[in-house]
Amino acid sequence: MPIFGKKKESNDAYGGMPPSMPQDPAAPEQFEPEGSAQEPYGNFYNEQQPDAGMPNMPPPDNSQYQEQYQQQPQEPYQGYGAMPERPQEEGNERIEEIAEAIIEEKWSELIKDINKITEWKEHADTEIRRLGQEIVNLKERFESLHKGVLGKITEYDQNLTNVGTEIKAMEKVFQNILPTFTENVNKLERVMKSK
Repeated sequence: MPIFGKKKESNDAYGGMPPSMPQDPAAPEQFEPEGSAQEPYGNFYNEQQPDAGMPNMPPPDNSQYQEQYQQQPQEPYQGYGAMPERPQEEGNERIEEIAEAIIEEKWSELIKDINKITEWKEHADTEIRRLGQEIVNLKERFESLHKGVLGKITEYDQNLTNVGTEIKAMEKVFQNILPTFTENVNKLERVMKSK
């Protein structure tokens, strides 16, 4: 039986009553003591008597309260009990747990990224040192090769100088021998002709 005289709205839009809730909630009349007459809420104000300790006070005018009560919009009874509110501390603890979990997750991701960067930096440093050492080795080889080439060029230069000196010596010898040789050849030719 509806409390305020309106038809109870169906909860089919929400899939009916939750399984843990009874299908037909208890009416408020079940909780009243036996033998008590149920009257509208507005009669409560009418039954109030002035306090015996204040005889000169006029009786209170309760009609104003009755009108305000009757003018208030009455929502239909949905059949759901009031959900117990979680304590504020439990909500704060839950928020803190979620925040800590998010921070922990982000922190671990940050640490992983930093470790990757550190590993990359160490690898890059190792490669740079290796390349630097190779450059030093190449420089040493080039200097050694340069010295070797210069040594060979100097040696060839010395050999050419020696050959030039020998050629000049032979030229002087030929200059001395050639006139005598030419004269002897001429003599030999004359002897041959005379025979």
